[in-house]
Amino acid sequence: MATLEGAAAIEEVKSVNFSQAHGGIESVSQSMDNSTFLLSAGERVIQPQQNKELSSLFQEQNYLHTLISVTYS
Repeated sequence: MATLEGAAAIEEVKSVNFSQAHGGIESVSQSMDNSTFLLSAGERVIQPQQNKELSSLFQEQNYLHTLISVTYS
């Protein structure tokens, strides 16, 4: 009985789709919705709204950096 339960547990774990995205993913496609991802130390996952806010902040910083570089060139 324990052997059958162990085999069933192993099959269940084998059926889980583990993905790795250490190179970065801007957004998870619909086909990867509800997938399991392995993270390395220092990596984080953020919610869609936080992603939009951070992207906007990065764009503003890039614009300001470009503006300052052109002004002082």
